[in-house]
Amino acid sequence: MSDKRKESLDASASKALSFTDKVLHKFEIIVYSINSIMHDVSKVLLLFMMLLISGDVIGRYFFNFSIAGAHEMTGLALAVLVFFSLGSTQLANDHISIDFLMSKCHWRLREIINVIFNIIILILLFFTSFQLFRSSIRAFQGNEQTGDLGLPIYLFQIFGGIGVIIFALPFALLLMKTFIKEVEKNES
Repeated sequence: MSDKRKESLDASASKALSFTDKVLHKFEIIVYSINSIMHDVSKVLLLFMMLLISGDVIGRYFFNFSIAGAHEMTGLALAVLVFFSLGSTQLANDHISIDFLMSKCHWRLREIINVIFNIIILILLFFTSFQLFRSSIRAFQGNEQTGDLGLPIYLFQIFGGIGVIIFALPFALLLMKTFIKEVEKNES
């Protein structure tokens, strides 16, 4: 198929989409893009941790010299890594779930329970990010620093808060998809 034909089909298909479908599609692209970037940052942090730990172990074993603050940096990087990769794990549906009870329920009840759980999770994630940002303000005002390297703690709390917000985006996307599907089903 020629490129011009493909472009005209894409353009006509995008015109056929409703406003809500276009908004949902754009939001989905944003959610996947942000989570992909955060997951890539997590990969770099994991590489950094691996190199830091390897360098520390090799330094201790062969040269009787350890890297100052390696343990501290590993812990801080791990915290950021976990927060940054939660969203992509949710998008890939790779979280552990036990669904032996849910599989016995009627599909309609499963959808209702999933919506309720997603709303509860969004509320909890909102409060978690709010508390992380409040805690970062207190840490900034108190000039709190890490023990060995003297790194400002508030930066890592802000990274955690950002990670939680980005983790909430897939749940918001799922809720939007569910509500739009229900609205369109009831309109027809």
